[in-house]
Amino acid sequence: MGDVHGNLSALRGLCDALAGRARPHMVFLGDYINKCPESAEVMHELVAHSRADRATLLAGNHETALLDALETDDLAAFLKMGGAMTIRSYVGGKVGADVLSDFRAGFPREHLNALRRMPQTYETDVWVPKTTGRVCDLREP
Repeated sequence: MGDVHGNLSALRGLCDALAGRARPHMVFLGDYINKCPESAEVMHELVAHSRADRATLLAGNHETALLDALETDDLAAFLKMGGAMTIRSYVGGKVGADVLSDFRAGFPREHLNALRRMPQTYETDVWVPKTTGRVCDLREP
């Protein structure tokens, strides 16, 4: 699953639909943030699923751009891909003149650590989901 893009109700609907299955382990293919207004809440829920070993979170290009922005103190590329919605989500109100400081102050260390741990690929004996949007089926010749 991928491209949640800050849409909390879509994420919850998907998780609810899968909850009826016997011990589902979800693999999310990235792009959890930007575009919709609830990126912080989406990340909070996804990190909780990951911590409980119910989900594997792969890094998409939006998460990679966020991590790059925080590590380089340069928001330009992140803002170009819809990062303003994510920043507002974490700041929780009006963003001041020092956007990066406001963003850092509202961004939980747990979310930062989760971003740093996100792999690009997840492999099983049968599937290799990748953040490139392609899932390889190893059963095919």
